[in-house]
Parts: sequence; structure tokens; C-alpha cells
Amino acid sequence: MQPNRLFIAAYPPLDVAQSLLEAARPSLPANAKLVTAEQVHLTLFFIGSVRRIEMDELVESVDRAASGRGPAQLTLNRLCVLPETGEPRILAALGYADGNLLEIQKRLAARLARFRPKADRDRFLPHLTLARFAPASPRVPGMSIEPISWNIRELRLMDSRLRPSGAVHALVHASRLGS
Repeated sequence: MQPNRLFIAAYPPLDVAQSLLEAARPSLPANAKLVTAEQVHLTLFFIGSVRRIEMDELVESVDRAASGRGPAQLTLNRLCVLPETGEPRILAALGYADGNLLEIQKRLAARLARFRPKADRDRFLPHLTLARFAPASPRVPGMSIEPISWNIRELRLMDSRLRPSGAVHALVHASRLGS
């Protein structure tokens, strides 16, 4: 059985994801592959493989990180190739998180440190992957976009299964902010 590849994410409404994908489409080389609107998400913390025996503790940690925090906001205002140097891997929508979202991400990193002790918890770059580049793709210039914001009301613990056609994500648990 394939191990879980777990991560905590926030998903924008589909109309927000579709608007971002449409903004990205004209700047992509022919060999780039757009992600589907349903898979556009903000990764708040990548966990990796977790044993089934640890799942209850993991779910409780996510619930506690969300507890007492109201909705958070993310505003996206530019498209950028990542990594910033070297061979391009993804085209992402970047922007800025409000203080509440930053606090939620810090809580997650602190609570989940035992699952991923060597994670770089000091660096959080709020972004949504919109497309993946094939090897040897040309670097495309970044660009500003009309700011798009959404209120994040839920944290999702997701399972990611890698397939030849791409990753397939499945919801494991959802934590409402403010509950």
C-alpha cells in the first residue's frame, strides 16, 4: 500500500481558481501544463508520510491550530516563476497573507513539528501553483495581475497520491476556522 503524502491546505472558491488560471494561460510556453481548478490550493504545511496510528493526533493538532482563529485572508496580485533562479518548475500566483493567516501557519508548523522535524518553518511563501513546466522550459517573465482575495474559512488535511497523470488529492479532514 502506498504511504500517505499529507499536507494542510486552503482551497480558494472555484471561480477564484479559474480566474487565476485564465490570467496565467497567455504567459505559458506550449509545454507547460495548467493544474485543474479543483487542485489549485495554498499549502500551509507539507507533512509527508504519516503512520495510521498517528492520524488521530495529527487531526487533533490541525483542529487546535484552527481553534479560536477566525477567517483569514489571502490576496494574490502577481504571477511568478518558481524557483526564482535556475530551471523553472512552476508558475504560481503570489501575494500576501493577513496576520491571521500567518499566525495559523505558524501554529501549524509548531504543532506539526514532530511529524516533520526538519521542515523549514521560518520560510512561508504564500502561493498557489497554477502550472508546471516541462524540463528545459524557457523562463517566462513575472507579471502583475488584478488583485484577487478570498477569505479562508477552513483548513483541509489532504492526502496526495502521485499518478503518472499528476497528483490526486483526497480530503482526510477539514477544520473550520473559529470553531
